[in-house]
Amino acid sequence: MSLEILKGEEKRMNLIMFIFLSVIPIVAFLYVLLFNGGSARDSIVLLITLCGILIRVLERGLGKYAKYLYISALPVIGAIVIVVGTPACFGAMVEAYFLILFLAVPYYDLSVIKVCAAATVLPNVIAMIMFKEAYLAMYTISIWIFVWMVYVLALLVSVMIVIRARSLFMDVESKEREAERMLENIRGAFEGIEQSSGNIYQSLHGFEAGTAQIAASTEEISNSADAQIKRVEGSIDILIT
Repeated sequence: MSLEILKGEEKRMNLIMFIFLSVIPIVAFLYVLLFNGGSARDSIVLLITLCGILIRVLERGLGKYAKYLYISALPVIGAIVIVVGTPACFGAMVEAYFLILFLAVPYYDLSVIKVCAAATVLPNVIAMIMFKEAYLAMYTISIWIFVWMVYVLALLVSVMIVIRARSLFMDVESKEREAERMLENIRGAFEGIEQSSGNIYQSLHGFEAGTAQIAASTEEISNSADAQIKRVEGSIDILIT
């Protein structure tokens, strides 16, 4: 379900993901090259940066699918980096998988969490089976088992956070719509009062005009009566004389 309150959040998160994908691989490559015995072949990690730039360029055309590509780029290419790069140089790649999962949460979209999990687990499990030596150069089997257990736990927590957050957002939107309806009713009531006041004013104005007309008629009748009285008095004076 689309939430009005989250409009614009996807665009902001896509920008954050672009910055993350652009910067982190460069930092990782420089680190392994300078401090971790890396070599030129470790530049394969820069594919993540190139992928982030490409998604950014095509983001408008990709529309709602851009977020899925942003969230999938690092874990998918990360499996290639672990296999092709200098053995054991990219041990921090696992931490990056967790970081990507946590960055998927602020999209507040369960489909993003699902895509992130699939893009992380499937390529790396397949690569782990096909290129066991590369993965075992990083960690022992027992540590990998522990890593995957922690990842599943982090995944469950992420799902719970997204579900709870969406529930809260829906409550907020519901209350906002309720408040808007109440304000609309109040606005309608005030408009009704204003219209009634206008009608009352027009009625009073009409009554005032009618009263003025009656007063004028009364004055005219009074003047006419005075004239009649004067004529009668004149006739009486003639008779007397």
